[in-house]
Amino acid sequence: MKIDVFCEWGKQYGLGHLKRCENLIQIFQQTFPMLHFHITFHHLPSQIPTQAYDLVIIDSYLMESKFYYQLSKLSKAMLCLDDFHRIHYPKKALILSPTLLSSSKYSGKDYVILNPIFQTSLSTQQTPNQILITPGGSDQSSLIQSILDSLPSFFDPIIINPYFPKATYANLSSKEICALIDRSEYIITAGGGSLNEAIARNKKIIAICIAPNQKPQLNAYKNKIPVLFNPFSHLSSKLGQILKTTQPLHISFGAKLPKLAQTLLYRSLQLPHNIKPFTLLTRFEKKQVLKLRNQQEIREASFYPHLISLKEHLRFIDSLQPSDMYFAFFRGRHIAGVGSLCLTSTAQATLSLYRDKKAKGFGNQILFFLTKIAQKLEINTLTLQVLKSNQKAINFYQKHHFQITQENQNHFTMQKEIKNP
Repeated sequence: MKIDVFCEWGKQYGLGHLKRCENLIQIFQQTFPMLHFHITFHHLPSQIPTQAYDLVIIDSYLMESKFYYQLSKLSKAMLCLDDFHRIHYPKKALILSPTLLSSSKYSGKDYVILNPIFQTSLSTQQTPNQILITPGGSDQSSLIQSILDSLPSFFDPIIINPYFPKATYANLSSKEICALIDRSEYIITAGGGSLNEAIARNKKIIAICIAPNQKPQLNAYKNKIPVLFNPFSHLSSKLGQILKTTQPLHISFGAKLPKLAQTLLYRSLQLPHNIKPFTLLTRFEKKQVLKLRNQQEIREASFYPHLISLKEHLRFIDSLQPSDMYFAFFRGRHIAGVGSLCLTSTAQATLSLYRDKKAKGFGNQILFFLTKIAQKLEINTLTLQVLKSNQKAINFYQKHHFQITQENQNHFTMQKEIKNP
């Protein structure tokens, strides 16, 4: 799967957009570790390469609507990162607003983007009075100097900035930044990703506003942590006093991002209108699936032939992970079959399917589309298990070039190698 990222970064713009796009890519890779992702970053402002895209991610405060609409015509799926809905976006785009105050569908703490390293346990012991100053990736030399001039002498400052001449650190990995945050008792940070990183690590924080686009995020936190919206006018008079009263703050972020990654993956597949992922099924449609599962012929061919209750069925659907890709196949308005691809290892998936007893021949269609989906995801090997007593299914899979690779006590393991287009 190809992911093309468009964002601006550099001395004038800082590294905020670039970092959170890199973090979002890592969430994709962590959610689907068995898939191949081909990542390309495009530095804005730039021309649009005239090619087809699977998934486009745009994080920009520069580009106009025309840019987004042109990319929309070339892409299968689009995600736009925007903290405050600055323009009108294409209808096909999903809008991710990773702030606490936004009212969009994909917003709030569960959609805040952090590198996964910041969700792990604390890595180092805290050093008393060590204060980490991290005002972002733009040139903030005068602000940093004002902070240093305002600090009481007993604080031990550590500075992360690529442009300040006396900075302790410049270019660090997320793992290195996480270790520095863990070691520090206090954090002075600009709004943006670095603020959320400090909050995720349960630190005493002072937030400073260095750009207008940071205000929505900082407004969401102003009753939880000290926020300096006009830092130059307040540093010398307030900084020492604020540091004495600052208390640790911790919030967990990004819980729903894996599901968003799955939604974007499904969109990039451009599924036919008669195929619907389980994540999008209505309660009525879930009951249709249960009715299928409880058909006698399907239960007898299953490894768990007991009747399934609605509660058990819904619990099963809720327990599915993003790498468990279940699809309902419709014939008209009714679900005539179910197929799944469960990603098990790099370029491999376990396949399963069943159909309504009245939908004869529909198994061929389900298998055809599952194979097409697997090819789009660059899956090379499909594996399945079938009961030895189910000769009809064994014949069906052998007809479609699956071979028995392992014999167990009551079932066969069958496998098929597929070629990617």
